[in-house]
Amino acid sequence: METLFIRILNMSISSGWMILAVTAVRLLLKKAPRWISAALWGLVGLRLVMPFTVSTGFSLIPSSEVVDPHIGYAEIPAINSGVSVIDQAINPILGTSLAASPENSANPMQIWLFVLCIVWITGIIALLIYGAISCLRLRRTVDEAALLQDNVWICDRIQSPFILGVFKPRIYLPSDLNEAERAYVLAHEYAHLKRKDHLWKLIGFLILTIHWFNPLVWLAYILLCRDIEMACDEKVIRDLEMPEKKAYANALVSCSLQRHMVLACPLAFGEVGVKERVRGVLNYQKPAFWLIIAAVLISLVVAVCFLTDPKDNEQDLSFLNYKNAVSLIGQNGVEYVINYPVSGSEIQIGDTDDREFAQYLENCHWTKKRLPPQHPASPGSIQFVIEEGYRITVYQKPRIASVQFEDQVRYYNTGPDDYASALALLRTKDTAAAAFQGRILNIQGGAGQTPSYLVEVIEGGDYFKAGDQITFPLQNADSAPEPVIGDVIEVSFAGNVLETYPMQLTEVLSIHVIRDPDHSDSSQYDRVPCVMVDGKLYLDTGMDASGLIPLSPASSFDGSITSEVDSSELPAENGQSNFGTDYGYKWIDDDHIAIYIDQNWRLFTHDN
Repeated sequence: METLFIRILNMSISSGWMILAVTAVRLLLKKAPRWISAALWGLVGLRLVMPFTVSTGFSLIPSSEVVDPHIGYAEIPAINSGVSVIDQAINPILGTSLAASPENSANPMQIWLFVLCIVWITGIIALLIYGAISCLRLRRTVDEAALLQDNVWICDRIQSPFILGVFKPRIYLPSDLNEAERAYVLAHEYAHLKRKDHLWKLIGFLILTIHWFNPLVWLAYILLCRDIEMACDEKVIRDLEMPEKKAYANALVSCSLQRHMVLACPLAFGEVGVKERVRGVLNYQKPAFWLIIAAVLISLVVAVCFLTDPKDNEQDLSFLNYKNAVSLIGQNGVEYVINYPVSGSEIQIGDTDDREFAQYLENCHWTKKRLPPQHPASPGSIQFVIEEGYRITVYQKPRIASVQFEDQVRYYNTGPDDYASALALLRTKDTAAAAFQGRILNIQGGAGQTPSYLVEVIEGGDYFKAGDQITFPLQNADSAPEPVIGDVIEVSFAGNVLETYPMQLTEVLSIHVIRDPDHSDSSQYDRVPCVMVDGKLYLDTGMDASGLIPLSPASSFDGSITSEVDSSELPAENGQSNFGTDYGYKWIDDDHIAIYIDQNWRLFTHDN
């Protein structure tokens, strides 16, 4: 139900822009026939109930999906109105007051959506009951009406003429009308019947009950009722002379009502905008043909600009249609599958049956969606890597999926069981699941101890989601050469990854040295980031040192890096690095310094 409410809310917001436009055009076209204004309100009603629209480059609606359907699951809820001023005013409030918290069993936004949904449904029921009671009271009032002619009835208990009924509408007249007034009133009511206005007003009221929370929809309904009446006035008086127009205006005044509530029915002769209608009757002149043509053209422009949704600003991503992946699977198969669990730190890497995954995609009925930039990553997801750079990820919460190729991504809404079905396709491997290449940043462990390697991933590290540095313990599988800092190695592992920082491998099968700094062609490869201080070489460990020194970067540095060499070379003088200049550093102890890089303290250790 919350999803339906969000969809109605988005439709109502999008329609609000059209209501504002039609209200402005209505003032601009004061001298145009009122049936054009009534027709424009009909288009507004169409926009309010359209479940989908066409996207064009002519649309003036800033955003067709202001509220994300899965905003209840967002860690930091946000809207995307398409108007930066509105987003900047609302999103900080949503982010601070309704942000998700691990301590809560449900997101605050989910609770608010549930409450708002209940209020919305209550409002619909209240308006429907009100409309039904109003019609029943009128039926009781005219129970004793007497038939005058055809479907025209006279009643002593009413003060104004009106039409009552849907399938067999009747015209009810007050008994105190004189013959002249009765003629004008009947002409007006017959015009209503000919235009089916009693049906259009009922449809308008039903749409109002759905969008009752939007004040612009109330404005649209009131103006619709007024334009319907004025359109019928124009139909009756267009061939009348001034004395007859005055008599018609007098009939309007004598039948006017003081109405404080909006009724679903009936269509009363003196119901709305009596003063405006009287002025319109007395000042009425037949509109020129060019004015009618101009009004129709303006109405068409409004329809094109506000009945359509804006085109996505994103580039063409049709190649990211998830159905197209089926053919890729047939050609290349699925290379591997990664499961990022909701809780715990262990990542699973495995494979799947290609035919089963292709069938899974064939059976899915995903719809394209647009995510606001603030949308957080889902903590639970399963990713299928089909070929280098092409992957499909299915998330648990919110219910979405993404298809990604290199740096291009498209999002889809998924079904309630799609994540569980995707997870069931995972087959965990018992043997080596994957391998990657990396450069050794640091080696820890003394004599007689199993060394622990800190490695920066260079190639084949698509599985590592949280970072690009890995640590693991293992004696080198090769007898020689023994890995040293700066070597590029290939690591084969069994598939379990601890998602910490740096990430940890627990089941490494083998390490092979691919190239080392002393090799003849090593100059073409970048070395480990390092710096020369007081005649000692300090190597980047990739670790955070903020807890080892004062937190404020404004405090004075113990020194700074003033010169640099190429990244393939080793620094040769004090204050020199192979990764840049103008970085400050602070001493931790004789073997460690902290360098302030990109607003973070990085730990560097002395290369013994």
